[in-house]
Amino acid sequence: ESEEAAYYLNDLEYLVGEKNVLFFPASYRKAYSTEDTDNSNVLLRSSVLKQLNRKISRIVVTYSDAVSEKIISESTLKKNTLTVKKGMSVSLDFINESLFEYGFERVDFVSSPGEFALRGGIIDVFSFSNHHPYRIEFFGDEVQSLRTFDIKTQLSISSLEIIDLLPNTSIISFTDKRKTLIDLLPESSCVISSNMDAILNRLDVLFK
Repeated sequence: ESEEAAYYLNDLEYLVGEKNVLFFPASYRKAYSTEDTDNSNVLLRSSVLKQLNRKISRIVVTYSDAVSEKIISESTLKKNTLTVKKGMSVSLDFINESLFEYGFERVDFVSSPGEFALRGGIIDVFSFSNHHPYRIEFFGDEVQSLRTFDIKTQLSISSLEIIDLLPNTSIISFTDKRKTLIDLLPESSCVISSNMDAILNRLDVLFK
């Protein structure tokens, strides 16, 4: 279960380093309750997908509810990711429209993944691809600067040359050609289970 997975995650981070261990949670606070999505968990899931697509060796800690929930295919993920580069020519209106298409919510100030705010020539976006929101500054139709910033202080954290604006990969409109997490793992991967009988019983319940 999720609590046990968290203990394993903590131990493995201590043993092999945080950057070598990924946590893959379920998107929902309650199994398959689409009205009760946990955006922070969706962000973590998206982060794992990005790492797996880069073919970097990692340990992934997960649990039955998370594995049973199918994920967006690599091709659909690429098709629905907007890449913004410093110096590129793109209209602010285009990014605004794209964010609406991706299911982002417009707010006054961003505070959680899936939100964006627009004021003047600046767009703040809390993408599902990063643990900090992005600030995109325009000069006309040119992207003048890209940086991450702290939600509480609004101060810049780091300047960037390129960012990916990733949508909520759990929403219904991205369900074509979905796969399981297992499908994405390289053939040489090793799968270790804590209690296979309990896992299979839980998966059976979730499937029904």
